[in-house]
Amino acid sequence: MKYNRLFIFILTFFTFSYFVTVFGQSESDEVVDTIVENTSQLTEKISCGKVLDEDILCVEELKCGEEEILENLTNKDLPYRKALEFKREYRKLDQKTNEYKTLSICFIKATFSYDKKGNVKVNTENADFKFINSDEKWFLMNAKKILSSENSKTMGFIFSLYKQNKLGDFIYKIGGHADIFCTSKGELGICTDLI
Repeated sequence: MKYNRLFIFILTFFTFSYFVTVFGQSESDEVVDTIVENTSQLTEKISCGKVLDEDILCVEELKCGEEEILENLTNKDLPYRKALEFKREYRKLDQKTNEYKTLSICFIKATFSYDKKGNVKVNTENADFKFINSDEKWFLMNAKKILSSENSKTMGFIFSLYKQNKLGDFIYKIGGHADIFCTSKGELGICTDLI
């Protein structure tokens, strides 16, 4: 079973790397300033959901914080920041109770810094990525990559949901993706397969 998870992880990683190479340019220049915990309220919220194969419901929620002006930074070129929280949850319909049971959750917190002039970076050093598998027969894998384009930065995620069969092997069930981006003007957005 350990070998199956390792193989699945490697396969998912290389698949995601291929898509990054074909569709986007990767860049590793991340913000290195120490950023304290965001104290502002997350004010904007975007939610969407979709029923997928085998009565599996996938729900996403993106919460965006208000713009903050940073002080006492070593990198004074990026004086603004916005925090965000992203959650993707997979639920399966229980035929007996007709209610959805949570299978797996991915939870992400991150911060984008920008200057409103053409530069933006995502702070992955202090980012928080959590995966919770509520049902031991289900396993969610994720591959992530930071993508850059002119005047924007994107955190790209590919999700793969697996179910354990009677032999103990994890079998691929559903895939998906979400791209969270921020422009140099501080505009946050999301592109997802659920919309």
